[in-house]
Amino acid sequence: MFLAAFALALTASVRSEAGPFEDGVMAYDEGRYGVAKTLFEGLVASGHASAETMLGIMYFNGQGVVQDRFIAAIYFYKSARRGNANAQLALGSLYIQGIGVGANTATAYKWVSLAEKAAEGQLAEAARELRQRLGAGLSDQERQSVDAIVDQWEPVRAYK
Repeated sequence: MFLAAFALALTASVRSEAGPFEDGVMAYDEGRYGVAKTLFEGLVASGHASAETMLGIMYFNGQGVVQDRFIAAIYFYKSARRGNANAQLALGSLYIQGIGVGANTATAYKWVSLAEKAAEGQLAEAARELRQRLGAGLSDQERQSVDAIVDQWEPVRAYK
């Protein structure tokens, strides 16, 4: 349910622009998942973080692909490492629930904290609320350790 709302928020924010990503979003919104997948895969090859996020959503939901939550987590991870706040929040949510990855509160807290730093508006508020709930489940030492990592974190600009 979270990812469905997340996908709508992500796609609503890009409808006014033109280009292959926006064409992929339009195809996704129209349920033409094969077209969307092809467009997003082409963009992923050139390092497009939002396209990685969209492919993650498609694999999570099984839209135009065989549902595979592990592959979804991989796409979210790659995009999250590039600094995409949407992917960071999605990845954190997967770690909370142990979907496609092992459940890990500290790792979830890290990704949600990074999302809060990178996001704006409602996404930042959702990340902030989730970070506070997750932080309450960590020891002071765990929280401080993760906060130090988040403070020093820099996005990956390119994969080799």
